[in-house]
Amino acid sequence: MRKNPIKSLAVLSLVSLIPVLHGATAEVTKSGSNFIVRVDGVQTLSTPSYSAALQNAAGTGNRVMNVRVEGNNWTGQVQMRASSSFNYLTSSISDSSTANASIYGYKSGGLSVNGLRLRARTAYGILFSSCATPRFDNVGLDHQNGGTVVSFRIDSQGSTRTTGCYARNVRPSNLASGDRQGFETYAIDGYDISGVTGTSIGGCGLLINDGRSGKVGSTNTNTCGKGTTYAGLRWANNCDNATASSATDVSSSRGIFILNSTRITVTTCNLRSNPVDSIWIQNGSNNRVNGGTVRGPRRPVITSSSGSVINVSYSP
Repeated sequence: MRKNPIKSLAVLSLVSLIPVLHGATAEVTKSGSNFIVRVDGVQTLSTPSYSAALQNAAGTGNRVMNVRVEGNNWTGQVQMRASSSFNYLTSSISDSSTANASIYGYKSGGLSVNGLRLRARTAYGILFSSCATPRFDNVGLDHQNGGTVVSFRIDSQGSTRTTGCYARNVRPSNLASGDRQGFETYAIDGYDISGVTGTSIGGCGLLINDGRSGKVGSTNTNTCGKGTTYAGLRWANNCDNATASSATDVSSSRGIFILNSTRITVTTCNLRSNPVDSIWIQNGSNNRVNGGTVRGPRRPVITSSSGSVINVSYSP
């Protein structure tokens, strides 16, 4: 059948008016005293404010941010929106001092932060709420014993639950004594976290709250729970069905603490010099530490947790 050429031309014209959606790439560099932002090669901002440059680079989402310079005047919160990655491509350390979080995301899926090295005197280092499948790779946050509450906080505030959190080689450090957490999730299911190094933290190195069906690879923590009874590695508040490959800890108040949770299995541990408890499993069921070593002063303890087992080599 012969096509109507006028109708075909109209359809072609309509299709040509539909924009092609694609992710943009932002580059942050520096010239003199100003930070320069270019998006797909076009300059969008020149400013002495590092945080303003980062926010401009973040845009409205669907954005790759390649940050090639450090900054010492990160004084405002940078909000990331959906489908964006923050790639920190310098070996130098930036400084951030804000009343909120250095990096924030809310109901924005597909966020990633890679390579960031930051001294953060902030309420939070990175705070993502109700952001499905966030990713962190090779991120070190040093809070210099300031007023930070949580270094990395990933939660489901604003939603019923959120799925997915992938992290590799994250390093929270130097949080003041008290209820201040290193890497914390709340109501996040399907998490995959490994390579957590938590050093000198008031609370936990890694704290999983109300998380289901997750896995932890390795944790290496030191001097967590300063002035508290927190632990290097902790599950709490109705966690269920998680595995951890290995937990190493020196001198945290507790090495491993599993509270009000079920079906948590740690394959092996190496714990030393924990003054409150080496391993404490309390109020749950079917939790296990299957092997490893504990060196004084506190023996492992199980309290009100049916079906739970600790099978480690202990020496005072």
